[in-house]
Amino acid sequence: MDNTAQVRPRRAERISKRIPISLVVKTDGKESRRAGSTLDVSKAGLRVQTIRPLYQGQAVYLLPTKGEASSGYYRVVWVRQTAESTPPEAGLQMLN
Repeated sequence: MDNTAQVRPRRAERISKRIPISLVVKTDGKESRRAGSTLDVSKAGLRVQTIRPLYQGQAVYLLPTKGEASSGYYRVVWVRQTAESTPPEAGLQMLN
């Protein structure tokens, strides 16, 4: 029996690109900013690395600190931290 997983093609091509960003996040009714950077970008969203973790389903507003990423609202669709010593990553889907 073949145990290989089928990989679905991505909706949009990913381009590896580091762009410094700031995320505006609402937690417990309070807004805060979190610094981070993109790891890759596509027409559908971004993969980002942040200092503090984000949560799946969370809405965030992205502000690029350089003009290379689209500012706007995003939804966190996945989160990952491979080791305690590595910064957390998240997949953001563009909402607007």
